[in-house]
Amino acid sequence: MTRHLTRHGGAGHAGANGVESPSDTGETMWRSYPIRFTALGWVCIGLAFVMLAVGVFLQPDDIELTPVHDHHLVVWAASAAGAAILAVIGFSQTLAKRWGGVYLFALLGAGDGWLLATEGAARLDMQADFPAAATRTFNGTMAVDHANTAARSTTSWNVETVGRVPVKLAISRADYVFMRTHAAGDGYFCAQLTFQNAGQAVRIVRGAQVLPAGTIAICHAAS
Repeated sequence: MTRHLTRHGGAGHAGANGVESPSDTGETMWRSYPIRFTALGWVCIGLAFVMLAVGVFLQPDDIELTPVHDHHLVVWAASAAGAAILAVIGFSQTLAKRWGGVYLFALLGAGDGWLLATEGAARLDMQADFPAAATRTFNGTMAVDHANTAARSTTSWNVETVGRVPVKLAISRADYVFMRTHAAGDGYFCAQLTFQNAGQAVRIVRGAQVLPAGTIAICHAAS
């Protein structure tokens, strides 16, 4: 029985034995092998996406200015562990042992570890640094640099604070237009913010990822 190869793309030509060969341009022919998982593999993929959603949910709205917590080693360790564990599961639960399954699980594991470690650690740090009984709330301003849009986006606008600890803040479109159409004159653009402090710890209280319209104003140095 003659075996025929599946040809993708341009036309080839048949040899003497009836088997098609690549075209004279050197085109390579490939057979498609879909990645298939066992039932347990699909369960693991579902759990990985749930973990990603939890990581996004844990992202705090507030921004801690001081003290600065360094969790780089924790984040990298969690990411590597998540990637390794899910990669092994992916290989064992991928039918025909396709490497694409390993790459998929490893990517999900790295994302899970990164999000859960960074956002979870940030929330725990804030709970420890700002006990309710010792936390004071007050209003203040921070000088901000020029407004800009996120790369290739028409729905996201940002400013960066000026100071020892620069912070990127997401602002409303109204405030973005305000900064683009007004001159600060002898003043400077500033963000009117709510702060909290407890001992040496200070944070910006936002309540949402995007600051409300009217946050940006023109401030003047005290005479």
